[in-house]
Amino acid sequence: MVRNTSPLLLPGAVVYISCPMNGKRQFNFPAINAAAENLRNRGCSVLSPAENFNGDVTLPYGQYLRKNFADVLSADVVVLLAGWRRSRRSRREVLVAQSIGLPVICFYTGRPIIDRLEVVLRASSAIQENT
Repeated sequence: MVRNTSPLLLPGAVVYISCPMNGKRQFNFPAINAAAENLRNRGCSVLSPAENFNGDVTLPYGQYLRKNFADVLSADVVVLLAGWRRSRRSRREVLVAQSIGLPVICFYTGRPIIDRLEVVLRASSAIQENT
């Protein structure tokens, strides 16, 4: 059950959903779609990676990144679903959001993600070296 009562998720807010997709069953679309529905029911405008390209998962990875980063830049707030720290793409989206001063919050709790940019960068480097 989601108990997120964040004041950042007011009606009219443009919200980008970030979470792991690669390696997840159905690219994590069920979790993303459930979060999108929840946010839309609150009156938010949702930017969902699951809805980009009509759900086509066969395009080059860079094409998804370009669209996702554009969506982050268009958002008022970024919400993170479970497992985001293990996703290189999600960590990059957090870096972009934090770099331009966007709030980044946990979808489930509404609490802000306060990871410093240096910590996220270090984690990204360590994971990339091990993959």
